[in-house]
Amino acid sequence: MGRNPRLDFLHAHLADAYLDLGRAAEARAEYEVALELNPRFARAWLGLGEAAGREGKPDAERAVLRRAVAAGTDSAVVWSRLAELELAAGDTAAAARAGDEATRLVPELAQAWLVRGKVAEKAGRVREAVALYEKAIALGLTDPQLARRVDRLRHPEGSQP
Repeated sequence: MGRNPRLDFLHAHLADAYLDLGRAAEARAEYEVALELNPRFARAWLGLGEAAGREGKPDAERAVLRRAVAAGTDSAVVWSRLAELELAAGDTAAAARAGDEATRLVPELAQAWLVRGKVAEKAGRVREAVALYEKAIALGLTDPQLARRVDRLRHPEGSQP
């Protein structure tokens, strides 16, 4: 009997419902079934990571997404989320690699450009950060705080506009 391509989706959908109900153990179990059926299923990896994140375990979420990329999941959203987690953990080199991979896969993903901007800003590369933030905004990211941040980076306190 052949693999039913809808089963992975159905297990992930059930896992999402469990997660929404706060039933993390059941959610994790269903995401794992979805991943047994389709080891590169980005939605299941993201859900499994989100379950860990909701339990206040960012290191576990990061480990899940590292497993996802090791499994060959070519998802810009997975890479972008991994970049955010790597940056939060203080690993700017890993965050930069993950952000670069996200924008390579889907150059139109505004969130990935935002994360790359945060990496550049944390590394002290202000001009690069501004350019990356502007790219995210140009791609449709609407965040008034980001616009103000870009303005502050362009015109630090005490400088001439």
